Amino acid sequence: MPKKTPHPSLQGKKSINTAGSAVAKSRTGGMNNPGHIKNKLKRSEVYGKYLLEKKVAKRQKRILRAKEAEALGDDVPTPKQTPRTLENAREVEHTMVKQDDVEILGDEASDEFADYFADTDICEFAGKREFTHLMVLSEKSKVCNGMIISHLRRTGAAAGGDEQYKCAGPTAFFKVSNVILSTGVPNHGASTSHVPELVLNGFGTRLGNRVGRFLGSLFPHNAQFQGHQVATFHNQRDYIFKAKKVKKKTKARLQELGPRFTLKLRWIQEGTFDTQFGEYEWFHKRKEMDINRRKFHL
Repeated sequence: MPKKTPHPSLQGKKSINTAGSAVAKSRTGGMNNPGHIKNKLKRSEVYGKYLLEKKVAKRQKRILRAKEAEALGDDVPTPKQTPRTLENAREVEHTMVKQDDVEILGDEASDEFADYFADTDICEFAGKREFTHLMVLSEKSKVCNGMIISHLRRTGAAAGGDEQYKCAGPTAFFKVSNVILSTGVPNHGASTSHVPELVLNGFGTRLGNRVGRFLGSLFPHNAQFQGHQVATFHNQRDYIFKAKKVKKKTKARLQELGPRFTLKLRWIQEGTFDTQFGEYEWFHKRKEMDINRRKFHL
């Protein structure tokens, strides 16, 4: 069957009804949305012209910025353009944690993890042979898909002298995905018995700050820097990426040790794990909380 060709009247000619096209253009805010054009070939042609004009304008702006930077010289710093992403376009969260917030510092000084982050001798706690956490892993088809972490240690308030937290807890459940063991990491290094340095990144809200401290309490806080090992929990779009790496001595780079996996917080429960009478601090409700792609909770 011969290929259909557009009518010559549709090749780059303007519409006869200029008033109607002007009204449609004003409604759409330009020709970047030619949905009002009924003819498919004409609609594709108009949108293609818009994309081409947009590309040319972007190139001209880039050339202009390069000329301005060359005219100013190397002594004058030029502002760097920041690309628009979901992270920097996220909605304003009223529970974002500031670095020197007095209320947050007060909560951290008296919560369940205060003993791990206190300024006292942390090596004293790391040297005790007591169980502080219980971790339960679930699997499907011999692949880990869930993890429950329960804080077992009964700790009191770090400041004030009152036993504010006499019960253990909290308990958190994470969905686990993208599990890669150490043997499956390409060019992986050999892990040693040194206590790794802990890095918590991207936990900005009140909930994120609590989850970060909860995960941070899993590791001793007397890092042995001679081992050059780093354990990282990086939060991005409410997904927590865990990786363990080692600093190379010969080159300024990191070598991954493994294992590597991704966590997704589902709920946090007060106290130890209790499915019948446990009270939830936070529970992820997908249909209510995931209605906006730019809304994040951690």
